[in-house]
Amino acid sequence: MKIRFHPVRALGNAVAQLTAAALLAMGACTAAQAQGPGECQMTVNESSVDYGTFTRYQLQGDNAQAATLSLGKRQLTLNVNCRMPVTMAVAFRSGANGADYSFGNGGSVTVRMANAQVDGRPAMIGSAAGMGMLPASPAAVAQFAPGQVIVPVVDGRPAKGTSFSAQVEVDPRVPAANAKVAGRTSLETNGTFQLITQ
Repeated sequence: MKIRFHPVRALGNAVAQLTAAALLAMGACTAAQAQGPGECQMTVNESSVDYGTFTRYQLQGDNAQAATLSLGKRQLTLNVNCRMPVTMAVAFRSGANGADYSFGNGGSVTVRMANAQVDGRPAMIGSAAGMGMLPASPAAVAQFAPGQVIVPVVDGRPAKGTSFSAQVEVDPRVPAANAKVAGRTSLETNGTFQLITQ
């Protein structure tokens, strides 16, 4: 699987398009420019993270009875820089597979955020229904969920600042039954990281 992020312009939002394809390789994000409050730019540090080629037996490892097989977790760094202080939230938009996102035929991708900072200060993060809303349970780690945004929180309220950074962990998994293939197989998903500012 290869995941590439492409810049997309959207009024008031910085959007990085994520396209995942092909035999177990993963990539990252280029700059996305926002038009609107704060004129923000969002980037992810890696342009490509390659998983290489796996056999079903390599994915299984020592756990031959596992229902799902992980391709391995990968860490990326997401950075946002704005000209003026803004309240911000980050969303991941993709096809849903329960509480995660679809990957390939019946697989899923879990996307988490951790180690958040706003203007160089540690921030708690949490999932909320919309930008500017206070998450119910801010914590050090938050999982992206379909239809939700992740909001950074400082001093008990949605954070406002000119910079935001966080680690993003991506964990793609495929059902063990789907790993039984006769030949080389490509897995694909599409999604978008979106910065929402106010």
